[in-house]
Amino acid sequence: MPIFKTKIKTEAFAAVTAIIVSACALGVSFYEVRIMRAQQKSMVWPHVLMGQQYDGDGFALEAYNKGVGPAMVESLKLWVDNKPMNSLNQVLDTILGEGHGIDWNNYSIHNVNGNVLESGYELPMVRFSWNDQTRKLQKRLGRIRIEMIYKSIYDDCWKVTFGTNPEPCDCPAEKIASEQFSF
Repeated sequence: MPIFKTKIKTEAFAAVTAIIVSACALGVSFYEVRIMRAQQKSMVWPHVLMGQQYDGDGFALEAYNKGVGPAMVESLKLWVDNKPMNSLNQVLDTILGEGHGIDWNNYSIHNVNGNVLESGYELPMVRFSWNDQTRKLQKRLGRIRIEMIYKSIYDDCWKVTFGTNPEPCDCPAEKIASEQFSF
């Protein structure tokens, strides 16, 4: 009888050991998958910044994708003195007054809302050529606040405001057209 009990104990020990080793292998596999997902996300991580660019011909408000992956712009909002704006003409009227004299000959625009900024791309959202009115506008840019929400191909979202670094955020459930700014 003692041999029979020893044999059962040895087989039970081997079975329990196999279960423990299998559970550990499963845990390591899940951990490796998590690491691989994080690595995949980091390989296509967009990093959008917004800023100003000046030269002898004028100035621009630009968006730069300094990341390694594309940035899909989900939302673009602009405020002047904390009042939401919908168009560039509304911005110019608010900052410079109606009849400001800035027209299509003084600026060029690129709408980023709903578009993709590829990695390494710099896009002038609006570019003004220098004249008396655009110099006044440039001096009053501190009254403007621009906010962009963009996402990666993995649907991770970030919010960036003019002159700051992006922060992770929740992706907007839907766009409300009246709240969106379009250059």
